[in-house]
Amino acid sequence: DTVLNATKHTTELIERYLRNNIRLVLDGYDPEKHREKLPSEKLKAMGFTYLRLAPETYVKQATANAMFRLRQEGFQLIGGGADTHDIVGWLAAAGGSYMSGTLAGVMVNEDELIRDSLLRER
Repeated sequence: DTVLNATKHTTELIERYLRNNIRLVLDGYDPEKHREKLPSEKLKAMGFTYLRLAPETYVKQATANAMFRLRQEGFQLIGGGADTHDIVGWLAAAGGSYMSGTLAGVMVNEDELIRDSLLRER
């Protein structure tokens, strides 16, 4: 919601962070609901490359289609709440770049997940 309802000042601050190689994750992104206000073109222009999908969008064909399109555009997709075999399977099949949850590996908090993911890219 912060990015969705950001003032011009907040948007400029986020863009400055992203331009200076500080990687931010846009959390709770709903590709259908946010498509008009936060289209992928705007996200790219701001400098976002990591998107964490809203869990309520999981296991939907429209989300899987959007994930394919977003991956083609260069976004890294993070799925949280991988707590059931169905969700883990769906996220993997739909092309999630990373996932976290009780079935996805060692339990880590959000900051550790993001830090470790960024370190792996270097």
